[in-house]
Amino acid sequence: MSDGPTADAIRVQCLRHARVYDLASRRQAAAGDAPRAVIFAWGADVSMLQASLFERIVIGQRAPARRYFAASEIAINALAAAHVGYEADRSSAEVLLNAREKMVGALSGEVAQVLVSRVTGLSYLSDVPHPSEEAMLQCTTELLRGLSAPDFVLRRREEANECMLSALRAQAAGESHLAIELAYESDFQSLEAYLVESAVATRDARLWTVVLRWELVNTAMADVPRLPDAFPAAVETVRRVLADGLGQPDGTRFAGVLPAID
Repeated sequence: MSDGPTADAIRVQCLRHARVYDLASRRQAAAGDAPRAVIFAWGADVSMLQASLFERIVIGQRAPARRYFAASEIAINALAAAHVGYEADRSSAEVLLNAREKMVGALSGEVAQVLVSRVTGLSYLSDVPHPSEEAMLQCTTELLRGLSAPDFVLRRREEANECMLSALRAQAAGESHLAIELAYESDFQSLEAYLVESAVATRDARLWTVVLRWELVNTAMADVPRLPDAFPAAVETVRRVLADGLGQPDGTRFAGVLPAID
């Protein structure tokens, strides 16, 4: 039995995330949502960076994963520091391109060349003014619905447990359709709690990772044509898709905090 995903599987996962974020950024830019367009563009660059680093360091050089994490942290910090603040009279494309230059400058020559050849164009953001600091903050903190992060996590977990208890009662009463709907709602409440808790644990005060990971899950769920009619099979399907959408190691961690159904 494998102890976890292979190095190549992780690389492929990062590339998949980059594609999802790039499409989301373009969609949000077309809809006029500059903050989310910027967040998703940033996420696409980070995911492409992770794929390139993993390919060159862990797979190509057979180097320990700690070298990958060290290089990744340096480059991501350079990317974030370059454009987290509001820059008046500059387009989102200009700000993100500047951030890319800083990120590439923090990398070794070979990895930098690979990354430059892979990142997507940003011309779709050329006419999108860079959002203000206030707009960026509002975009993410509205996720907490006026609560502090710890209170939000606690409330969502309580709601998830209550919702799952209602689902189990409905299932026992023979109302499978209602039970599946309630279990679905419960798992998404658990997901919200997990994503916010994870963001806080990784010092993501802006909650950008919540926005990014939520997009991964929504994209994965959109590919499910329909759920099974049986309650256990439906719940298993939802939980598998959520975990697969998040990727590893998030998927495994998330599965460990879900309410039991037996």
